[in-house]
Amino acid sequence: MPTRPAQDAHDAFGMNVHFGFQHPQDTNQFVEPTVDLLLQLGVGRIRQKLYCDANRSRRATREGLRRLMAAGVRLCAPTLVIGDVTSLDAARGRVTSYLDEIEGNPDVYDLRLIEAMPGLNEPNGGKRVPEDWARLTRIAQQALFEGVRSRPAFDHVAVQGPPLARPQVAGGPGRPGLPGLPGRRRTPVFAEALAGHASAVGDLSGWADRADVHIYPGDQDSFNGGPPTVFLDAVRVMYAVDRPITVTEYGWANTSPDDPDGERYAGGAKSCPESVTARYAPKAPLNALLLGYQGAYAYEMLENQPPYANDGPAMRQAKFGYVRTLALDPSSWQPKAQFHAMRRFLALFADPGLTFEAQPLAASVRADCPDLRALAFQRRTGEHLLALWRTVDLYQCDRKTNAGRYLEVAPSMVTVTLDRARPVAVHRPSTQDEPVGSGRHPEFTVDVADELVVLVIG
Repeated sequence: MPTRPAQDAHDAFGMNVHFGFQHPQDTNQFVEPTVDLLLQLGVGRIRQKLYCDANRSRRATREGLRRLMAAGVRLCAPTLVIGDVTSLDAARGRVTSYLDEIEGNPDVYDLRLIEAMPGLNEPNGGKRVPEDWARLTRIAQQALFEGVRSRPAFDHVAVQGPPLARPQVAGGPGRPGLPGLPGRRRTPVFAEALAGHASAVGDLSGWADRADVHIYPGDQDSFNGGPPTVFLDAVRVMYAVDRPITVTEYGWANTSPDDPDGERYAGGAKSCPESVTARYAPKAPLNALLLGYQGAYAYEMLENQPPYANDGPAMRQAKFGYVRTLALDPSSWQPKAQFHAMRRFLALFADPGLTFEAQPLAASVRADCPDLRALAFQRRTGEHLLALWRTVDLYQCDRKTNAGRYLEVAPSMVTVTLDRARPVAVHRPSTQDEPVGSGRHPEFTVDVADELVVLVIG
């Protein structure tokens, strides 16, 4: 089987972090415990907005990045916001300030670890979108690309395009609004609206090294169940010259009745319990690799603290977190099931070091299910890892009532045949810290149902 380095799976996963707006009185109070949790998670890449003005957000971000970059964590660094872009000259001035912030503080920023700088974040989304948002988006992208490329120290940094938000689609004559449409009928409506917004922006491939997209599994796509090609196709007009793709946001809202503080969620993402997210989460970076993406960043590390507002930004942020924040006191914080699932996943695939050429795995895989996916990896020690998972939905939630139900996934028997008897350990990172089985076999079977199975083969 074709094989890639194990570290590739580890590096396919990133985490969105918000050092800048976590505490209403003293932002910095949250930084140290947040960094502690990120290091406990074992993440190797984060996405964190940079700040160039002297304020508490900049102080908090500097403090957090200083520790993370010292630990070797790499950074995807959004900079410009739409308010920075009153003109091309203004945008250029702000880009200069951001780049000066990085180069002028080498004790904070390890330039070698800055991987990417994206364009405006969801410039077409939110309650106060300027009428000329598309023009401003182009101006921002031009200023960012030209500024980054003007400095040799940033030659390795990829400039990514602006990730667009899913447009809010209202009803009209002969067409109901999205709340009145079943899931399968929402997809073409979303895609049509998104394609219109992308066309308004136009071709940015001359000012972008990579495409940047936000994909929230739900009615509008199937990131866990297969390629979300409809939405990628919708934004391809922005990249007349094909560009690699990075997913800088994806996630699941834990707002089902089964969860603590369960609240109704009316956004566009999939709503499901934490136990289901723990089964989805380890599959996402593997799906990203399978689809050829540069990586995928989970949204997000921390929930916002209570009280939660059903329709406000706090609610939209509150239930995506990998860490439950019951109060402002960090001692009340609780890592969720998906945090531990990804902690186990990252520990399995972590294999840092110099680049090496992975050797093929002499194995074959047979299964009685068409939705099985398999990827092979190798550690520098010579051990192989074989990841097996199913691209299946696990939960269905009614958006109107917030009532949900688990979707049963019958186990499928998968047969793995090796070139000779080898030691094998079976891991289920969504739920178990230790191997669930081991032995020495030339051929064996394993049940694969709703969660990722990783075989460590000696």
